[in-house]
Amino acid sequence: MPYLVEGAVAAEVTAGNHERQLVGPVLGLEMAQIAALIGQGGRSERPTLVGVEGFGGAGKTVFARRLGQLLGSFHLVHLDDFLIRGVVSNEDKTDFDRGELARRVLEPARRGELTDYQTLTDSDGGPGRWVRVPAVRYLIVEGVSAYHPELRQYYHHRIWVDAPMETARERARQRDIRRGIYDRDLWDAWERSEISYKAKYVPHLTCDIVYDNAGEAADIRCGDE
Repeated sequence: MPYLVEGAVAAEVTAGNHERQLVGPVLGLEMAQIAALIGQGGRSERPTLVGVEGFGGAGKTVFARRLGQLLGSFHLVHLDDFLIRGVVSNEDKTDFDRGELARRVLEPARRGELTDYQTLTDSDGGPGRWVRVPAVRYLIVEGVSAYHPELRQYYHHRIWVDAPMETARERARQRDIRRGIYDRDLWDAWERSEISYKAKYVPHLTCDIVYDNAGEAADIRCGDE
């Protein structure tokens, strides 16, 4: 059946359709359909690169992990591992070292090379741990600004996990509270930076697929992350 795409244009998305003529992101797909769409590209010695974005609290991490499990051979990279401690979040998300992500992960993966990377810091502020990226068919990178314009060229697929800010904010706050974090000023600053980033870089429009995770019955919650 046809699925709606941005601009009220419809496109047929089937497992055998390798030449997708799409205008804007595909909407309305279930996770299994997204996995089928990504998995139809055939085998390669180089991994298929998938970027996953969404507001904090939208459910990106769990979505990415479950998508990877459906795809089979995958490795998940968290943009939070490239967070620069002490840098205030802003509309450009310069608190993430995207250059290091490109150098240590995306560039080698695009060349089909094995690599590893060191997280910038661990939870207590000490030296980060080393993470080995294994030989996999799918490399998934999740986090706010994962497919920022500086990185967009690397990805075969870009996915926006959609949830309204009110919903994402409440999920993120509940998650933080369970972790013993209660900082209203931090939450307010975070919300402003997320909204500004989305307005400036429109990741919900520069993606290939929008996954709806907005409803009360949504399958993926921030609390699972």
